[in-house]
Amino acid sequence: MSGGAGDGAILITGGSGFLGALAAAKALAETEATVVLPVREPHTRESVLGPIATELAAEGRPVTDAVLARAVVVPLPPPERIAELAPEMKRLGVRDVLHCAGCLSYFNLGKLQEGNLDLTAGLLALGRAIDARRFVFLSTAYSAGFTDQLIPEALHEAYGDDPTDYTRTKREAEWLVARSGVPYVIVRPSIVIGDSRDGRYGGKPYGIYQLWTAGERYLGNGYPPVLHVVAGDQPVNFVHQDAFKDGFWAAYAKLEDGAVVHLVSRDDALPTMRDLWELWLATHGGPSEVHFFKRLDDVPDADVAAQVRMWLDFTAINNEIASVRWKFARARLDALRAGGLALTDASLATVRIAQERFVADSPKLQAFIARYREQGATTPRFVVHPDRSLERG
Repeated sequence: MSGGAGDGAILITGGSGFLGALAAAKALAETEATVVLPVREPHTRESVLGPIATELAAEGRPVTDAVLARAVVVPLPPPERIAELAPEMKRLGVRDVLHCAGCLSYFNLGKLQEGNLDLTAGLLALGRAIDARRFVFLSTAYSAGFTDQLIPEALHEAYGDDPTDYTRTKREAEWLVARSGVPYVIVRPSIVIGDSRDGRYGGKPYGIYQLWTAGERYLGNGYPPVLHVVAGDQPVNFVHQDAFKDGFWAAYAKLEDGAVVHLVSRDDALPTMRDLWELWLATHGGPSEVHFFKRLDDVPDADVAAQVRMWLDFTAINNEIASVRWKFARARLDALRAGGLALTDASLATVRIAQERFVADSPKLQAFIARYREQGATTPRFVVHPDRSLERG
């Protein structure tokens, strides 16, 4: 079947997190359904509904007692006991499960196992117990691992080396979903950033926010005379949180059972890491000289200032991901767009809005920028280094 978002209640996991809260806000705005949000301690109804209400208000949606009353917050048991929720879910009329929860701890294998595999298995058991009409699994566009091939909108029979165990566990969870017997759709977003219109962002400092946050931490007291950064010329695929919210909902409501969809921006709109660095430095000033390298391995350790080395080490995984030319098939997303889904692709102009919001929310960065401008900061000279991996062969 295609077309969820019909009658019946909707269970949404991850309501206490970033993307789950966006999905919950969308469900409350687009339907009259009861929205069931299973969460673990120390989360409370108030702490869960706060960000959801904020998102509704930001979209100009009513935040009334009647709207919030349709959000039912219930305790989430350990993965092996989640199926015990079945009687309560049947009583509430749950027909669809939108599984947006997961673990992003790149290097904590135990948490990744529990948060991405065990939790998914438990929710699939619940889906079978309630005879769920649709199970929507939130994965990642990078679940294929590193590859220079076109990444299909399909389960990955073959895959490259993984950036982290996060992508591996998401890929393995996709297969759990596909083999579960529960009707499913898999949604794979790329790097989610702030709203395309006002830059607001409710997530943790991942992706470009990790780079900005690390810059605040390691470079916020002053630039070295020469700055060494990883900044290639391949597009970096971002998707704005408003595009994620609308695209995820369209996939749930309209795609056929068994569909996999990449929720990504069009390549011709996207900025490169070099674009993003030039934007930052042109806006805020920089050191006298900036050296751009295509890959982290190309940066000469002996020439790098100590605080820049700490910054590069802290952001190594994201720099590695941004150094790859990712190519995502998007026929299903294009079909949703042809059917009326309106998405704003991420571009240098829209990322600038997110950047401005990040700076506006950071007193430390504002003070640094003001101090640096007072010292007469100007746009630096850029030095672009070739890709040495071609030499290494």
